[in-house]
Amino acid sequence: MQQIIGLFLICLVGLVCFFLFLKNRALRQQVRQITNALSSQLDDDKKKKIQLFSNEIAIQELLVQINQVIDEQQSLMINQSNQNRSSKKMLSNISHDLKTPLTVILGYSEMLLSDEQLTKNSLVKERIERIKKQAESVLNTINEFFDLAKLESNEYLLKKEKIDLAELCRNEILTYFDTLESAQTEVVVDISETPIHIVGDQEALKRILSNLLSNAIRYGNEGHYLKLNVWAESQTGYLEVTDKGRGILEENKEKIFERLFTLNDSRNKNYQGSGLGLTITKQLVNAMSGTINLYSKPYQKTTFTVTFPLEKERKSN
Repeated sequence: MQQIIGLFLICLVGLVCFFLFLKNRALRQQVRQITNALSSQLDDDKKKKIQLFSNEIAIQELLVQINQVIDEQQSLMINQSNQNRSSKKMLSNISHDLKTPLTVILGYSEMLLSDEQLTKNSLVKERIERIKKQAESVLNTINEFFDLAKLESNEYLLKKEKIDLAELCRNEILTYFDTLESAQTEVVVDISETPIHIVGDQEALKRILSNLLSNAIRYGNEGHYLKLNVWAESQTGYLEVTDKGRGILEENKEKIFERLFTLNDSRNKNYQGSGLGLTITKQLVNAMSGTINLYSKPYQKTTFTVTFPLEKERKSN
């Protein structure tokens, strides 16, 4: 009799172990299904609730919590989308409201400057030119602000075209020679004779170079020296702009690419700037898979170095 009872208990324990094994296996499968569903949620912009039937209370409670989080994420995404649309509309309205009066002022200024009778008076002419210059400066700042907003929201569309970095820089520096000559600035141009092909947006690249040259002229004019150096090395194209002006202090080097940060001296008109040029430059460089670095020793050498990966040669069939 005892042997029968012992055999029965062994069978009972075996059945319980087998039942627990099946139950744990089912639980593992359900947990695996939940994990896979969550992984797919990360790759899908449209979040969907996880549908899974389970008799386990713990699994049911877990699903309820997960689906609540998904609902909250959906609500946040909808609210963010609505806010983005509202912000775009507001920026568009502000841009129109600011640009319209400035365009009118510029139009009237040009009309007045074309009046020979009126501009015979040198004082009147000087004041009209001053109004025109200030209006152009404000309009340029507005355009920079909205360009930066587009860059930061990934709405600034850049082309991907083959560009000869050396040729572009060679052509662009020519437009600055009159300004540099009038400032009695020594200009050194060292540009590779060999084409340096990169992939990017030509207008964006022109803007990068223009911002760096303008920055060197504005803040480096005391050194009366400017150097443009363009070369290629180790599958990388390099663009360097160097001046020997007032430079950038060590504590400002990390801030120099921040929006609205300037080195302005309010008593010196030569140092006036919007504080957006270098921020836009860095954003454009990053958008073209490049890098930008700064080295500066005040009144000795200040160099901005920009790098871009060279275009990969296509293998012929």
